[in-house]
Amino acid sequence: TFGGGISRMNKHNNKVTFTNITKANSNLSTNQIRYLKIDSEGNLWIATTFGINMLPKAQLNNDQFRFRHFLHSAGDKNSLSYNDVNHIFESSDHQLWFGTSGGGLNQLVALTDSEAKFKCYTTTNGLSNDVVYSIQEDSNQNLWIATENGISKKSKNKDHLESFNQNNGSSIQNFSEATICRLSNGN
Repeated sequence: TFGGGISRMNKHNNKVTFTNITKANSNLSTNQIRYLKIDSEGNLWIATTFGINMLPKAQLNNDQFRFRHFLHSAGDKNSLSYNDVNHIFESSDHQLWFGTSGGGLNQLVALTDSEAKFKCYTTTNGLSNDVVYSIQEDSNQNLWIATENGISKKSKNKDHLESFNQNNGSSIQNFSEATICRLSNGN
């Protein structure tokens, strides 16, 4: 929820209950949740207005809520580029991507028990805007990034992005959070 933390639904013997996970009963960085994603390894990733929280699969399955936090750290180019995170996407090659609300697109390039390293793509790399609302992949493993000023395409293994907005013929200028999808034909 945006302001109430995470509401986890529990179903047991056809009875549904909810567990609320908040800053008050866990180490969640904030109660303002923007997006949830369970990755291919079963870890829960949480995009918030104050960084990324991650709950390892083992803790998720044991009802333990000790989150790992990934935040922007000034002067550390390997940290998350911006703390307000809108979207999380896992590409077909199991790379995790994070869209921020002012710091561009972040790729998780390394994760150990003690640290995480991110690579950041911004308008300097051709991203149409540093406010990223959503991310999707096409059948050719290109990433499509919906932003506050058009949409950008990141080709696999290239650091420069191609952008489409009203300046080069796109009729759509401004997207909203989670406004991107992949059609059944892969486009």
